[in-house]
Amino acid sequence: VTFAAAEANPDIYFIGVDQWYGIEGVPENLVGIQFREDHSGFMAGAMAALMTETDIVAGVYGIDIPPVVKFRNGFEQGVMYVNPDVTALGTYIDDFLAPDRGASAAEQFMGEGADVIFGAGGPTGTGGIKRAAEEGVYVIGVDQDEYFTSFGSGETPGAEFLISSAMKRVDLGVYD
Repeated sequence: VTFAAAEANPDIYFIGVDQWYGIEGVPENLVGIQFREDHSGFMAGAMAALMTETDIVAGVYGIDIPPVVKFRNGFEQGVMYVNPDVTALGTYIDDFLAPDRGASAAEQFMGEGADVIFGAGGPTGTGGIKRAAEEGVYVIGVDQDEYFTSFGSGETPGAEFLISSAMKRVDLGVYD
């Protein structure tokens, strides 16, 4: 869609976030930018492995597209690097806009003993971490500083259980 829009509007610049267009035939007014979600996911996994007391952590992920898969792979590798005895549970949810489904997944993981939950899937992942935090489970957000957004600068119930957010700084990528 972005490619077609760039072709149809050569006087307007377009940026495709998390998109790659190849090398040949790309309009001069279009650039795709990608990020190393695996890096921030790794750090989130390392933190989760350091914080868990049950040796079970989990991730609530959105659609299994490359950026989300990279977050998950990085998270699970970070967990294993810090403590290979920690079990990393996870699920993909086929919708980025389903906070209720993210919350249900988090409840399932808490029932399985997870005491740190990573949410990487837009509002779906946020639904998971908000639900877990309300229950006193430590959580790690993604893409934005969820302390200020999803947890209302500390005013949302459970905000004290937000450890950190794995940020890839889309804002800086688009600005640059």
